[in-house]
Amino acid sequence: MNQLVMMMALALFSSSCGTRKNPEFCTSSADCADPTKPFCDVNGDFGDLRDDCIATPIDGGLDASRCTPGAPLACSAETLTTCATTGIATTAVPCPLGCATTGAIRCLSFEPSNGLGAALAGATGQPDIVFPQNATLDTDLGIVTAPDGTKFAVESVVVQQVDGSPSIRAFQAGSFVMDNVLIVGTNSLAFVAPGAITVRGKLNASAAAAKGGPGSQEFTAVCIGVDSAARTCGFGAGGGGNATMGGGGTGATGPTPGGSLIPGFEPLAGGCRGGNIVGGSSTVVSNGGGGGGGVEIVSLTSVSITGLIDLGGGGGASGAGGGSAGTLIIEAPRISLVAPGGFVANGGAGGGCGGAGSDGPSTSVVATNAGCAAAGKGGTSSTAPTTSTQCSQTTGCSCALNDPPEPGGGGAAGRARIVTLDGQFQTSGAPIVDAVITRAQLTIQ
Repeated sequence: MNQLVMMMALALFSSSCGTRKNPEFCTSSADCADPTKPFCDVNGDFGDLRDDCIATPIDGGLDASRCTPGAPLACSAETLTTCATTGIATTAVPCPLGCATTGAIRCLSFEPSNGLGAALAGATGQPDIVFPQNATLDTDLGIVTAPDGTKFAVESVVVQQVDGSPSIRAFQAGSFVMDNVLIVGTNSLAFVAPGAITVRGKLNASAAAAKGGPGSQEFTAVCIGVDSAARTCGFGAGGGGNATMGGGGTGATGPTPGGSLIPGFEPLAGGCRGGNIVGGSSTVVSNGGGGGGGVEIVSLTSVSITGLIDLGGGGGASGAGGGSAGTLIIEAPRISLVAPGGFVANGGAGGGCGGAGSDGPSTSVVATNAGCAAAGKGGTSSTAPTTSTQCSQTTGCSCALNDPPEPGGGGAAGRARIVTLDGQFQTSGAPIVDAVITRAQLTIQ
């Protein structure tokens, strides 16, 4: 065969290849049909043929290859390979819990509580976030404010909850590092990330007097302390409930009840305010302490707390009940607490004798009312909140005209749910842990 005949034969071969009906054939505008060979080797850079479907480019993906954007391609060695958004390269995604061995190509994971699964999935591909020191985080606006007033948004979604419970603002990132962050807003708070979450300094989701933490309950929840009417010789109001019932307020015929305990961790909500002292037309004349915040932290890798998460309840004003501490949920394969860090959820003290009770402290000390020993004390993980003790139930109240209300009851301690691979958390030194703890194991799927 002469040279001219050979060139004609090659041309005919090329033409016939351009029209073949082969599942391994593709073009720059036609994706591959075989899911096991999703890349189109348009220029023949990775094999012997142009326009040929191949499993994966040998160099990780040049612009000569095409695939379906976002499609999972392979998973091994704790790494998921997906098609990039451009459709012409690959993206490597870490799989901290390993790769699924059956079914679809994917990383192993777990389903977080309180409907945060979609938020966790959406955190994949988000940038790593390091909060500026002494920042303020608003769960209503989704905005972080630095000490110099600079504001910036962090990717987040709002998750609605049932039964009138506060919504959850779930902040999403590849990983989080936070150092002295004040949390404000009415929504409960969640951080979700596939990578590690580190809490340094103080994550402050506590109440301050009548101002509740994020997601605190202030209106109709049964854990709210019972109000008391202002009168010449008034009764003290009840404290807010959470891990236990709130402490009762003083009364002539028996204590004004504290709020009920909160039985579970779904929906996510903070602690409850203490009862108010109310006057005519239901006007509040003395505010109960606010409830501590509701916080959930979810990571597919680890959570490390070297600082302090504070969920304390607020102290009640004169005669009002103390607020209960909040609720913390941490879900991650590994959780470590490093001294002097940890988490605290102490109830606020009741008000009395014309003065306010103290907020739940950031230590294991009981909240009291320094100017009124008869006021109810706040609860801790080891002690229940107390009922105030001013009036005698047998002889009744004896007080002069215009005396302040009788003292209020103390707010209950808060709760924490720790969910890891083995249901435990690691400690280094003697970290502070003051909350009523429930443990559980992750269900990996």
